[in-house]
Amino acid sequence: MYDVKRLSLLQDLSMLGTLAAVAEVNGVTASAVSQQLKTLEDEAGVDLLVRDGRRVRLTAAGDLLVEHAAEVLAALERARGAVAALQDEVAGEVTVAAYPSILAPVGSRLAVAVRERHPGVTVRLAETDATRAMPAVIRREIDAALVLRYPDDGDEVVPGVRTRRLFDERFVAVVPEALGGVVLHGGLGVLGRDRWIVGAPTLPCTRSIVSACRTAGFTPDVQHEGIGYLAAIQLVGAGLGVTVVPELSAQVLPEGVVAVPCAVPQRQVALAYRDGAQGHPVTHALLDVAAEVGRTLKTRPLFGAHAV
Repeated sequence: MYDVKRLSLLQDLSMLGTLAAVAEVNGVTASAVSQQLKTLEDEAGVDLLVRDGRRVRLTAAGDLLVEHAAEVLAALERARGAVAALQDEVAGEVTVAAYPSILAPVGSRLAVAVRERHPGVTVRLAETDATRAMPAVIRREIDAALVLRYPDDGDEVVPGVRTRRLFDERFVAVVPEALGGVVLHGGLGVLGRDRWIVGAPTLPCTRSIVSACRTAGFTPDVQHEGIGYLAAIQLVGAGLGVTVVPELSAQVLPEGVVAVPCAVPQRQVALAYRDGAQGHPVTHALLDVAAEVGRTLKTRPLFGAHAV
């Protein structure tokens, strides 16, 4: 009989690609992960892994086992939900992790709304990132994660995880007030000669922003790189350049700075959770409230006292 923990390690490997990454998110050594997966191979009687340079890829048998592992883990989630549904009230704790840029503006709204609608449910918030979110959901370290998807991400499906789209977040150019009307009518192209403040070049958000600038006819003159959204806005206020940030990060702007809608493709904000968990009363309540929060944010105007 296959061990559930070993199946989870195989799932992690299918997402992360290296034994070192799997070891890091599980808090063990790479050799321990390798040993557990070797035992799983012995149980299966076939090779599940093939080394490809520094990475490890799954064989056809490994991919097939991951698919079935997802079904097994989903069945266990459904069983937990069925037992919990026997209770008279919706009560319990649920941990929701989120990427830093949406933890406060979306996570806080979600936690407050759940508390108001379901007093017996406590939402605990935590911070996560694109590397850790899905594995943490699968391993039950967290119950759900607010995640981001960009137009270039494709339609990748993570076995054992479902996502519910909540809303699409717009991007805004954050510029000195004197440039607000110019950017509003002329688009990003009018910022071709300005100094730019951007995030880390490896981030999908940064790549999307730079791509939009090139579509507008220029490559941004990056003077400050690897800067978080809130810090970037403050640097604009100090006169050090211009930036583009997700709209929810531009709620509070320095004096003399405005936020202007711009032609950077919107990003999708979604809630990821374990397949099968939707039948659990607490998770079901979380999903319903998250959908309401998403509808509210989807229809909001461009907010912020200094928005153009």
